[in-house]
Amino acid sequence: MVSLTVRAMLALQHLLSAPGPVTVGALARRLRVSPRAVRYDLQAADAWLRARGLPRLRHQPGVGVSFAGSDRDRHEALQALSAMTPDVYVATPRERLQLLLILLFAGEGKLTHQAVRERLSISKSTLTRTLGEASRWLSRDGLRLRAGPGGLAVEGDEADQRRAIARLMGEVLDTESRLALLPSFRNAVPPMRQPGPAAEFLRLLDRRDLPWLESCALAAQADLGVTFTDAALADLVLNLAVVVRRIRRGALLGGAESLPGPAAAPGDRPPGAVSSAVVRVAEQIQARLGCALPRGELAYLDALFRRLHVQAGGSALDVRELARCIALHAESALGCPLAGDQTLLDSLALHLGPALARIQQRAPAPPNPLLQDVQRDYPLLYQVASWATGIVRRRTGVELTPDEIGYIAMHLGAALERQRERPTPPGRILAVCPTGLATGQLLAARLQAEFGPGVTVQVTSLREVAARARQGDLIVATVPIQSTSARAVTVHPLLPRVDAARVAIALGRAGGVPSATDLIDSIMALVARYATITDPPGLRQALSRLVTHRPDPALWEGGQPMLRDLLTERTVALDVEADTWEDAVRAAGSLLVADGSVTPAYVEAMVQTIQSLGPYIVLVPGVAVAHARYGAHVLRVGMSLVRLRRPVAFGAGENDPVDLVFAFGSPDNASHLKALSGLARLLGDADALRRLREATEVEEVVRLIQ
Repeated sequence: MVSLTVRAMLALQHLLSAPGPVTVGALARRLRVSPRAVRYDLQAADAWLRARGLPRLRHQPGVGVSFAGSDRDRHEALQALSAMTPDVYVATPRERLQLLLILLFAGEGKLTHQAVRERLSISKSTLTRTLGEASRWLSRDGLRLRAGPGGLAVEGDEADQRRAIARLMGEVLDTESRLALLPSFRNAVPPMRQPGPAAEFLRLLDRRDLPWLESCALAAQADLGVTFTDAALADLVLNLAVVVRRIRRGALLGGAESLPGPAAAPGDRPPGAVSSAVVRVAEQIQARLGCALPRGELAYLDALFRRLHVQAGGSALDVRELARCIALHAESALGCPLAGDQTLLDSLALHLGPALARIQQRAPAPPNPLLQDVQRDYPLLYQVASWATGIVRRRTGVELTPDEIGYIAMHLGAALERQRERPTPPGRILAVCPTGLATGQLLAARLQAEFGPGVTVQVTSLREVAARARQGDLIVATVPIQSTSARAVTVHPLLPRVDAARVAIALGRAGGVPSATDLIDSIMALVARYATITDPPGLRQALSRLVTHRPDPALWEGGQPMLRDLLTERTVALDVEADTWEDAVRAAGSLLVADGSVTPAYVEAMVQTIQSLGPYIVLVPGVAVAHARYGAHVLRVGMSLVRLRRPVAFGAGENDPVDLVFAFGSPDNASHLKALSGLARLLGDADALRRLREATEVEEVVRLIQ
């Protein structure tokens, strides 16, 4: 009889339960292994299905993997899986490192080399290699791995150890697993079934503490007057559970003798230093444990609240001003009105405050699960977000991580989606996305743009969806939803075409929108009427990739002229004389006028825009991208480039002086985005910019752009 490892069982169980195809990459992220390891597991799953006389898995390139059998076959396979005893779990090298770190932080008795080898089932040479990896991992938080007569142990400050444990939690527990541990979500998400490090991480906390700690966190939410995202609540409760277990072990911050009385009362702390909500949480922990907490613990709890998406106290940094500056930068780069979008400004401010606090405190944060999707499918938005967030570095000295830049790009994408309108019959949707504000806002905006103003889209948390389910015709969620009376559709947060079609059908207002399979079948039949199809499987695969995975060109990439269509010999000029930035902008604008793209009034509008908003058009050192608001003075999409003989200052600080000035105009807020995407790639290519500056002829520049 064919057997399966725990991981292979989990992969097959997920496929059997999924509403549609699942990509190998998605399975790899869920199981926290490489795609190659997933493919081995799928081979084993296929052999297991075949041995039981069940249909095999269907592998569709560019689409994903799905179970090919009927609902009855699916039920039979799930029953057989539930009755199985899995093979011994075999950890990957990354999982071995994580398991070793969990053993070290757990501190359950003397941990010898032999004990580790037996626990992890590894050889001496593998243990030596894993210990070296653990030492390097720990050093990132200023910790050391000690090996002595007392066994293996972690040395370093307690605050550094807690920070390292939080980082480890981010590596081994995905969002669904964290939510599944909390009482509020046990009826909303499937129970945690991740093997290996995910299950072993529970050694670092006591699950019996989770109910009362969740109550503490929810009470603090009310005291603070904020609303935690589902993911933030789970992170906060699990981090508090780690703190409680560390305190029980006697690992205190500040020394137990430093505060013999109650945890710092409001009168004992500097005004505004720690919120009263955090003090009450500390007092509840103190009462539960029956010991006095030192001041250091109170300060740690306050920092914990601040970095986990909660602004527990005041901030000297005006994040709203930062949000406005980011919106202005993005507006300048995209040519779309963003600085007046109050929803965008509020969302950016809510995101930036905790993000900056986390980075400044060197605190770990869960990775952005959509970062690769955003970078791959929407490179223009990611590049614009990267440029725009340069203002954060200049004003605060904080360098935002790629994960944070990805979230900023998602906020910008949601703002762009809100500018689209599509008429559709009325309906109501509850959008559920537990991973964070940016993802939820983007999903809601995609749904609103897809189905128009006649559909009411409300964002809600996973823990509230059961109570609010009757308010919506449909629940659209980024994680599987269970135990609700309403219909639910699980989608990707970026809402690709196939998911939009599934939502339309589920609403009962599809207006004839077919499923991806039906659409492909119809196209195949139509092509066959007029031509001979020499490779039907190949054509079907190509159509499948087109229908299900191509980003929506109407917004994100424009579907209009490309960069090479706009920057031609007529719209490029080299070694132009300009004494001021106004002269430089007018020189670039005059090329647009001569090309018939804009009127002279648009050129003056570009100058006035810079005078009003400042030098936000200087996106990278030495390069400005000038434009004004789209409207009547733009005749068609156009773009120009002038290279100045002598660079001029725009007042852009470290990005001055400027020698390359691009200008563009668009009749609407979308037609120019495809060309801008090409420009973003050009500006991100240092070698291409060097060649632009060194070119001796306009024809050479045009060839480079082609």
